[in-house]
Amino acid sequence: HKKCRTRSSHLNQSAAEFTKKTIDGWCKYKIIFLERGTWDLLPGLLVRHAQVENIFHETSEFNNQDKNRTPTIGTSVENYLHDQTGNFRLVLKDETEIPAAANSLISIYYNYASPFFKKYEDINEIEKDVNADINDTSLTGPIFKGTKGSILAKLCNRENYTNLQRCYYEYYSNFSKGFYLPSFKKLTDYLKEI
Repeated sequence: HKKCRTRSSHLNQSAAEFTKKTIDGWCKYKIIFLERGTWDLLPGLLVRHAQVENIFHETSEFNNQDKNRTPTIGTSVENYLHDQTGNFRLVLKDETEIPAAANSLISIYYNYASPFFKKYEDINEIEKDVNADINDTSLTGPIFKGTKGSILAKLCNRENYTNLQRCYYEYYSNFSKGFYLPSFKKLTDYLKEI
């Protein structure tokens, strides 16, 4: 399987993200800004493997212009670490706190984002972690848990692929009153052909 090898890097200031282009996609360190009377900065981690996303979009209903923007996995640092203490959410009350926040964002990048990108340059690592626990949606979010997990399992030749499909079928049957089940069925039918 292909690994995320750096081709180039760039900072997209308007999107508040730093992107490393890879042979098979990209890795992004994204800062989400929330206004709540204060400025809350929430660092996010996203990894895209084109081979996964190309399969995903064979049956997705995304607009063509959005298909190249979807990550294979994406999470905030606090969700990835299962740390809801607020340690990874930077709160700025005024502009005098910007230098300290900038230093914190740099530290978070080197201590958490960079190892995250290194770990998930291999889709086998993504597959293992996404499919380790059906109920853990921290890497994918609840909507894409089974679709991304199924594609990854298929690409990585997971031994219990058929059983995993049954688990995800049940997951989507119960999630949002089955709203996403038809999309999941469409994808699993497509996966049978590859």
